[in-house]
Amino acid sequence: MRVHKVVLATCVLAITGTSAVSAQSLTVQRTEISPYAAREIVAACAALAEEENMAVAIAVVDPHGTLLAFQAMDGSNETASTTAQLKAKTAARWRRSTDDIFERVNNHVNRAPEWMGGFPQGGGFPIEVDGIV
Repeated sequence: MRVHKVVLATCVLAITGTSAVSAQSLTVQRTEISPYAAREIVAACAALAEEENMAVAIAVVDPHGTLLAFQAMDGSNETASTTAQLKAKTAARWRRSTDDIFERVNNHVNRAPEWMGGFPQGGGFPIEVDGIV
C-alpha cells in the first residue's frame, strides 16, 4: 500500500512539476450534450416515428458510449432495443453514421469496427454540436 502512495505522489509531482515547462495543457474541454438534450432528441425521434406508424427503439449516448436516454416504443421488440444501443455506441465511437461504417467495412476500407465490437449496420448517427461530432 505504501508503494502505491509513493508512486501516486511521484506521478502528481511529475504532472504538476512539468506544467510550467510543457506547453501542452493537462486538461481538455469538450462539448457534450446534456441528459436533458438527449431526452429531447429521443422525444423528437419518437414523435416522428409515431407519425410514420413505426415502432422503433431510440438510444442516445455520450461520446464514450454511455447511455444518456433510451425509449423503446410500443410494438418494438428486444432486437430493436439492443441494436439501437449498439448503433448509437458505434456511431459515437467512430464519429460517423453506421451507414458509412457499413459501407467502409463491406468495401474493406476499414474492417476494425467488426473486430472491435462495433455494430456496422445502418441507422446510427453521430450527434453534432456546433460543428463538432
